[in-house]
Amino acid sequence: MTGFLALSPRVRACDLGSATVLVHYGTGAVQILSPRAGKWWDLAGQDTALAQLLRRSGMVEVSAKPRIGSPPISGRRWEASWGVQELPMGFDAFPRVPFARMVVAFGTLLAVIAVARSGRRRSRMHRMVRLVRFTSRFGRRPATVVEASEAVHAVRALGLFSPVRVACLEESVAATLALAVLGRGVRWCHGVITDPIRLHAWIEAEGHPVAEPDSTRRCTALLTIPTVEETT
Repeated sequence: MTGFLALSPRVRACDLGSATVLVHYGTGAVQILSPRAGKWWDLAGQDTALAQLLRRSGMVEVSAKPRIGSPPISGRRWEASWGVQELPMGFDAFPRVPFARMVVAFGTLLAVIAVARSGRRRSRMHRMVRLVRFTSRFGRRPATVVEASEAVHAVRALGLFSPVRVACLEESVAATLALAVLGRGVRWCHGVITDPIRLHAWIEAEGHPVAEPDSTRRCTALLTIPTVEETT
C-alpha cells in the first residue's frame, strides 16, 4: 500500500482517551481501537494488519495526498457511571401526551420502522440519516422543549407495543419526523459515550437534550442534523 490513510467521508471518529471509536454513517459499522491503534493516521504508507482491516471495513481510504482534518475529534473522557442507570418502564411511566400528538407519533413511528427494515441491513444507518436530513427541511420553527418532549414521550410509549426493535435511533428519528409534520425543528444528534463505550441517538431543543437521562451529558456528538453552522 502506498499513499496516505484518511477517513472515509461518511466516517466520524472520536478520541475518548481510553479508545478511539470510528462510526461509518453509510453502513452503520463501528470500530473501536486501542489508544495506540487509534493513531491510525501515523500509519500512512504502511501495509499493516490494522491498515488492511480499516480499509476492508470502509473506515479509511488511501489518498495520494494527506487530507486535512484526519485526526478524530476529542471526546468527553471516561467518567465512572457503573454502566447503568435506572429508568421508569411501562406505558404509565410516560407523561400524558395530547391525543393528536399520539396520532402523529404513531404514523411517523410506522414510517421510520418501514424505512429501517426496507432494504439491506448494512445500509440501514444511511437510510435513517437521509430521512433525518430530508425531514429537517420542514422544521420552519424551532421546537420548544415542551413540544419536543411530547413527541419523544409519545414515540417511546408507542414503541412499547412494537413487535420490532425500537431503540434510541428509531425513537429519535421518529420524534424528529413527528415534529417536522407539525412544522417544528430540532437538532438530531448521534454520538458515543464511555463506560461502557456505546452509541446513542437523541434530539435537542433550545440547546438541551430532550427527555434524556443525566448520562446523555457524557455523550460526544459525532453527527448532528442540522449542524451548528447550519443553524447560526
